[in-house]
Order: sequence, then structure tokens, then C-alpha cells
Amino acid sequence: MNTPTVNDGVLRAWVDGRLAFEKTDLRFRDVDSLKVEEVWMNVYHGGTAPSPRDQHLYIDNLVIASSYIGPMRDPYQIFVDGFESGSISEWSVAVP
Repeated sequence: MNTPTVNDGVLRAWVDGRLAFEKTDLRFRDVDSLKVEEVWMNVYHGGTAPSPRDQHLYIDNLVIASSYIGPMRDPYQIFVDGFESGSISEWSVAVP
């Protein structure tokens, strides 16, 4: 969110832990009382002609946050080494 009346708002997007988009001079609001209440994702085929074929978009693990939190770890990965070591004494529990 920006400081009211100042173009200092920041929007960043990461894909798999890598910064994919950044804009740092945004002006979302002019008054302090305006807050984020919802996020609307609008995806469309641009231009005036209809899309020549059906298009599909799959979005998962979307997070809206005020600071970077990192990618989700694999929820099915119970052990750090994925059982490759072959020895129970080498396994350690993955802690997020």
C-alpha cells in the first residue's frame, strides 16, 4: 500500500521463489482510510476479436501478503532427504 497521495506503493510477484514482477511507484490511494478489502483477479483475452480457441488458466497456492514469505514447501515431503539415504539414522524431519 502506498502512503496517501505519494507514488510509493509496491507490487511484487514471485513464481517458485523467483521475483517475476516488480513495480515500486504505484499510487493505490489518496486517503489513509482506504484499505485493501478484497483481491480480484481478472484474466481475459485482449483485443476485439474473440479467442480462436478455448483457453484455461490454473492458479494454485496464491498468497496475498504485505511482505515476502517464500514458496510453500512440498506438504508431502516428510523427510529432508526424501528417503534417498537408505539409512534411518540419516533421515531428519523437515521443519518448515
